[in-house]
Amino acid sequence: MAEDQRFGSTRSASSPARRSRRPAQSCDPCRRRKVRCDLKSPCSACQVSRNSVTCIYQGDRQQPSLALEDRGSEGNTVQQQVPRSLSIAPNNNIDHPAKRQRTTNESERIRRVERRVQQLEHSVVPEVDPPQHSLSSSSNNHLTLLALSDRLQHVEQRLAELSQARPAPSAVTGDKSLTIPSVIPRLRHNQKKFRVSHFGDRDVELTFVDTKAELADSVNEIRNLRLTMKNEQAPQMDDRVSQLLSTMPARSICDRLVNHYMRTFELIYRCFHIPTFWAEYEQYFSQPQPVVTNFAIKLGLVLAIGSVFSNDDDKVLQRARRTWIQAAQYWMVGPSEKTTNNLDGIQILCLLLVSRQITLVGRSPWLSESGLLRVAMAMGLHRDPQLFSLSPFQAEIRRRLWTTVLELVIHGSMDCSIPLLLSSNDFDDHMPLNVSDADLDSASKQSPSPQPLTSYTESSIQILMRQSLPLRLEVVRAVQNERLEHSYETAIELATKLQTVCRTLASYCRSHWSQFLGMHHAFLDMQIRRYILVLHRPFMLQAQKDPRFYFSRRVCQESAMIIATYAERLRLPADSLDDLSKLMVMSTGSFRGPLSLDVISVLGLEVVSQLEETGSGPSSASIGLNHTLVLDPLAELARGQRAPIIRLLKHINEQLLQIVKLGHPTTKRYIFLAGILSQIYAMERGQPILSAVLNTAKDSLKECYDVLQSYRAANTPREVSQDVIDNGLLDGLDFGAMDSNYLDFSAFLVPTI
Repeated sequence: MAEDQRFGSTRSASSPARRSRRPAQSCDPCRRRKVRCDLKSPCSACQVSRNSVTCIYQGDRQQPSLALEDRGSEGNTVQQQVPRSLSIAPNNNIDHPAKRQRTTNESERIRRVERRVQQLEHSVVPEVDPPQHSLSSSSNNHLTLLALSDRLQHVEQRLAELSQARPAPSAVTGDKSLTIPSVIPRLRHNQKKFRVSHFGDRDVELTFVDTKAELADSVNEIRNLRLTMKNEQAPQMDDRVSQLLSTMPARSICDRLVNHYMRTFELIYRCFHIPTFWAEYEQYFSQPQPVVTNFAIKLGLVLAIGSVFSNDDDKVLQRARRTWIQAAQYWMVGPSEKTTNNLDGIQILCLLLVSRQITLVGRSPWLSESGLLRVAMAMGLHRDPQLFSLSPFQAEIRRRLWTTVLELVIHGSMDCSIPLLLSSNDFDDHMPLNVSDADLDSASKQSPSPQPLTSYTESSIQILMRQSLPLRLEVVRAVQNERLEHSYETAIELATKLQTVCRTLASYCRSHWSQFLGMHHAFLDMQIRRYILVLHRPFMLQAQKDPRFYFSRRVCQESAMIIATYAERLRLPADSLDDLSKLMVMSTGSFRGPLSLDVISVLGLEVVSQLEETGSGPSSASIGLNHTLVLDPLAELARGQRAPIIRLLKHINEQLLQIVKLGHPTTKRYIFLAGILSQIYAMERGQPILSAVLNTAKDSLKECYDVLQSYRAANTPREVSQDVIDNGLLDGLDFGAMDSNYLDFSAFLVPTI
C-alpha cells in the first residue's frame, strides 16, 4: 500500500491514468543482478552467490491487492468491486513461496478473464460514446466503471440466452424420439445404380431385383469355389531356397527346358551371353555345389520359363515351377539381398518378372519394373559403357541388360497404367551391338566388329525393338499425360509411325524366316499394335457422337482385328500346341494377346455400334411385300462386315472356356465375352436385350462352376495345378450396370492403357 500511495502522490490531477505494471515474481537480488530466479525460498541463485545476500520477494514486504483501483485527480482511491463471478478472496497469510506463486497466478488469471470479457463486450455491445472532454477525470473514471459493469451484465445475459437456445441432441416428434447420429455411414449404392429404365420388357423390369439377387448368389458360389482352389494351389510360407536343389529335375529334362527358353524369350529379352551360360551350366552338373548359388537361382527361373513351352503335362513339374519362382523372390529380398547387388541380381530380377507374367502367377506390387529401373540406374546401366573402364564383353552385357530393363519397364507401365517416370533424356543412347554371341569373348580386350543390321544374330530382335523404343516412350507419355491431353493430329502422326514399324518388322521376319520363329513375329506384332490401339482408343469412344473421329474408330478396329486373328492358332482341346498358343494359355496381361480384355472390348463395342447405327432387327432388315421376303441391301452388307468380327469373338469365347477346363479359373473374360455375344444376338433378332444378357450370365456362371467343381473333384489337392491366375477375376463384373435397354460395353473398356 505504501508503493500505491507513493505513485498516487506523485501523479498529478491532469495526468492520464496509467496501467499498473505486472508484479515481479523473482526475488529482489535476482532482479538487481538480472539473473533467472527459480522462485524458491531461498532461490538457487542466492544460495550459490559469493556475497551474503538475503533472498527477499516483493510479496514479503507487501500483499498484492486484488481490487481494481482507480485514482482520481485529488489522490483519493476509488475502488470498483470486482464481479462476484471473477472475485477471489485475498490471502493475507502468504508466507510460503508456493502460496505466493499461486496468488500471482490467480491474479494473472483474473486479468486474462477481464481482458477476455472486454473483447466479448466489444463483439456483442456497440461502443459507448466517448466521454466529453469537459468532464473531470474522476467523473470520467466513474462513468467508465459503470459502463464496464453494464457491459458485463449484458454479456452474462447474452451467454445465458445462447446456452438455452442450443439444440438438444435429440428431436422429439410425437411420441417417438429421433436421435441424430454423429457420423452418417456412406451408402455403398445409390438410387441411380439400382434404377431400372427398360421399357421394352415389363416382366424383366418387375423381376429384375430377384434376377439380380440370383446372379449375386451365383457369383458368390463361383467366387468361393475359385478362392478355395487358389488357397489349395497357393504355396506354404516356408524357405523354398533350401529346397531348390532338391527340386531340380534330371539333366535330360533340364536340357530340354533350357533349350525352350533359349529359342523363345532369350532372343526377345536378352539376359545372358549364351556360351557363358552353357559353360556355367556344364559346371553346375559336373561339380554340384552343396549350397544354393546365383546360377542355381537363374537356372530355376530359366526352367520355369521353358516349362511353359513344353508339351509335358507333368504335375510335379508344375509344382516345381512355382517353387523356383518363390525361391527367386526369397533370394532377392531375403537374407541374401546384399549378394544380388550386381549384374547377377539384375538378371535374376528380369527373369523373375518375365516368369511371373507367363506362368499365370501374375504381377507383384512389391517386385515391380519400377524397382528394377531404380536398381539398374543405381548400378549405372543407363550410362554409356564407354564412359567407364570396362572390357568389351562387360560393356556389351550392360547394353543388353539395359535394353531389357527398358522393355520391361515400358511394358509394365502399359499393363498397370503406372506413370512412366522416364524419358529419352534420362539415359544415354547406347544400343546393343549386332554381334553374334560366338564372336563375343569374355577374355578379349578388343570389341568385335558389329555386323550390318540386315544380318541376323541373337541380338537382332532386341535391336529391332530398341529402334522403336523412343517412339513407344512418346506414345506412353502422351496417353498417360492427363493434364496435357494429346491432340488428334499427334495421335494420327504417332500411329502412322508405329504402322511403319510393324511393316519393317514383318519385312525383316520374311527375309530371315529360317532363323525366326513364328512366335517371335506374332508376339512383337501384337505388342506394337497394342500401342496403336491405346493411342486411338480415346478418340474411338468419341466417334460415336462426333463423326470427325471416325478414322480413329477404323484404326482401332483394324488393330484389334489383326491381334484377334492370332487366336485362330489356338485350337483347344488339342494334344500339342505351338509356342504362341501355349503363351496365350499360360500368360497374364497383354502377353495373352487376342485373349486380353482390351481386344475383346474394342471388338464388342464396334459390333454394338454398327448395330445401333443400322438399326438392325427383323423390322428393319426385311419387309414383307406380296408375301415375298425382300432383304435390305444395306443391312445385308453391314451384316457381312460384322460376320468376321462375331466369328472371332465366338472362337475366343470357346477357347476361354477350354482354358477354364484345364484347371485355370480365369472366368472373368469368359463371362464378359458371353454377355457381349448375347447382346449382339438379341440386337440382331430384335429381342429384349436385358433378359437375354441376364440369362446368359446365369448360364455362364453355372457352367464355370460345374467345370471347376469337376476339375477339382478329379484332382486331389496335392495334384491341383499350381498355376494361379492374376488377382480380381470377378471384381469387374458389375451387374448393377445392367439397367438400360442394352449394355454399354464402352464403360467396360479399360480406361487405362
